[in-house]
Amino acid sequence: MNIIKSLSTLLSYSSIDIKEHQILEKCIEDIEDIAKKHHHIHKDKEYKDSSQFNGLLESIAEEFKNNIETFKTTSNIDKFKKNIQKKYKYTISNAQFIKIYKHLNLENQQLRNLITKKKCKSNSGVLVITVLTSAHPEYIDEESGEVKRAKFSCKHDCAYCPNEPAHEGNNWVAQPRSYLYSEPAVLRANANDFDPIKQMNSRISSLINMGHIPDKLEIIVLGGTWSEYPRNYQDRFITELYYSANVYFDSDTKRPKLSLEEEIEINETAKIHIIGLTLETRPDTITIEEIANFRRYNCTRIQLGVQHTNNAILRKIMRGHTIERAYEAIKLLKNNCYKVDIHIMPNLPGASCEIDKVMLEEILYDERIQVDQYKIYPTAIVPFTRIKRWFDEGSYVPYDDLLLYELIKEFKKKVQKYKRLNRIIRDIPGHYIEGGYSTKFVNMRQLLQDDMRLNKWGCECIRCREIKGNIVSPDNIRLNIEKYRASGGDEYHISFDTICDKNYLIGFLRLRLSPKDAEVNAVLPSIKGCALIRELHVYSNISDVGNNIEGSLQHKGYGKQLVAKAEEIAKENGYNKVAIISGTGVRGYYKKLGYQLVDTYMIKGID
Repeated sequence: MNIIKSLSTLLSYSSIDIKEHQILEKCIEDIEDIAKKHHHIHKDKEYKDSSQFNGLLESIAEEFKNNIETFKTTSNIDKFKKNIQKKYKYTISNAQFIKIYKHLNLENQQLRNLITKKKCKSNSGVLVITVLTSAHPEYIDEESGEVKRAKFSCKHDCAYCPNEPAHEGNNWVAQPRSYLYSEPAVLRANANDFDPIKQMNSRISSLINMGHIPDKLEIIVLGGTWSEYPRNYQDRFITELYYSANVYFDSDTKRPKLSLEEEIEINETAKIHIIGLTLETRPDTITIEEIANFRRYNCTRIQLGVQHTNNAILRKIMRGHTIERAYEAIKLLKNNCYKVDIHIMPNLPGASCEIDKVMLEEILYDERIQVDQYKIYPTAIVPFTRIKRWFDEGSYVPYDDLLLYELIKEFKKKVQKYKRLNRIIRDIPGHYIEGGYSTKFVNMRQLLQDDMRLNKWGCECIRCREIKGNIVSPDNIRLNIEKYRASGGDEYHISFDTICDKNYLIGFLRLRLSPKDAEVNAVLPSIKGCALIRELHVYSNISDVGNNIEGSLQHKGYGKQLVAKAEEIAKENGYNKVAIISGTGVRGYYKKLGYQLVDTYMIKGID
C-alpha cells in the first residue's frame, strides 16, 4: 500500500482523528504544549482540493519524500524545485511545497523552519491576527428593531486623528476613525468588507499558506474607540470572531452561529484556540460597567490611547481627558487583572523635545503609569486631520527628526526588563506622511536595531529578549523575580531567563497584589481578595514535539513552575485565592493546575 495518501482525495476528520484529538487534550504537559501538540491533525480543506493536488503533484510529493534528507538549507530546496521544473516542466510554488510537507504528515522541525515564511509571526509562540471594525457599522435599534448604521466610530475629534471620508481612492468607503485606507491591516479589512468572519478566514488562510499553524491566536480588534460602538454591534462582532475560529476547519457546510456564550465555550476545545483578545479604547471610557462588558467577551488585554502625560498638550490636541483619568483607568484595569498597553505620541502640537523627554521618563518610572506594553507612535502629519491644517498654516512646527530619533533611542536604552516595547513607529505608508518625521524614518525600529549592532548598545525589553528560535541549555536558565510598585499595588515579574551572554527570556508571569481597598473596585465578586495573575507567557516556538533536538526547552514545565512560584508569593503575603485572566483557549490548561472557571476568571484556593 502506497504510504502517500492520494493528494486528490478530499479528507475529513474521522472518528479516529477525533479520538486522537481527545487523547492529546489529556496529554498537555505545559502551556507551551498547547501550541505544539500534533499539528498534523489539522486537515485543511485547501490542502485536499482535487484541482490542486492532481496526479502531477502526487508524483512531486513522491519526489519530495525521496529527497527529504537533502533539505538542509534553502539552497537545497531551491535546487530541488529547479530539478522538478526540468523534469516535469512545472514550477512548484513555496505554498505548494508547504502543502506537500503538511500532507505527508512529517515531523521535521529543521525543514519546517526552512519553509515557513515570516517566521517572526510565530516566534513568540502565538500568532497575532488584527481585525478592524467598520466606520459605519450596522446595528439593530433596541427600540424599533430596525437595522441602522452608525455614522462614526468615535464621537471625539482629536487634532492628530485622521477622519478619512468616502472618496474615489478608497472605493467610496469611509474608513474607521484614526485609520487610513492604505495601511496594510486596513486594506485587508476593506477587501473583506470589514466583516469579522471574512477577515478571520482570510488571515488564517494566509498564515497557513506561509507554513504557520494557527492553533493559538491572539486577536487584536482595532478601528477607533471600541466603547463608542453600539453594544449589539460589539456583541455580533465578537461572537463572529469566536465562531470563525471554531468552524474554520469544518466541512464546507458550516453549522449555524450560536450565542456569544456558546461560541466562547466551544472555543475551549476548538482546533483553533483564541488565547487572547485585545480591544482598543480611550481612558475615559474605562468604568466598572465597561470592564464587566469586556469580561463578557473574555477580553484579556486593553490598549489605551494615552498619547501624552502633559495636560496642556492633551488640551491642545482636544483629547477630551486628562492624564489623571488615564492613571485611574490603568489602576482600574490592573485591579481587575487586565493586561494594559498604552499608545504614546512624541512630537505632538505644543510639545518640545524637552517636554517629551519628561513624558518618556514619567512612563518609565512614575508608578501611576507602569503598564505592560508600549506603542510609541511619533506624530505623523497625514491628510484628513486638524494638525495637517495647522502644519500648512505654520502654527505647528514639529521638532527635528534627529532629535526625535535620539529621544526614542535613549528611551529604548532604559526600558525595564518587565516591559515590552511593542511598536516604535506606526505602519503608515510613506505617501501619506507630509510632516512630523521624514519618510526615511518610517522604519525607525530597524534603524535602531542597526544602531545597536554598530554601536554596541542594547535594549532589555521583552520583545528584544524573547528566545525565539535560539537553542540554549536548560543548565543556563534561571528563575528571576522582580518586584515593583504600580498603580497602588505590588507587581511581581517572575521569569525564566538565560545566564549566558544573551539574556534571553524563556517565559514570564505577571502577578499583582492589589491593596485591600481595591476590592471595592472589583468587577466581579469572585476576584475580591484574590492575588491576580495578569499574564503567563512561555515562548513555545523553540523546539518541536516528538523531536529530540539537542538543547530543546520543550516539556520542562516552565509554565507550571511560574504559576507555582506566583502561588507561593501570594500565600506568603496572606492571600488564600489566586485569580487568572485566561484566554478562552487555555482554560483547559489552568484546569489541570487546579483552577476552576468562576465568573469568567480561573480561580484556585491556595490554603
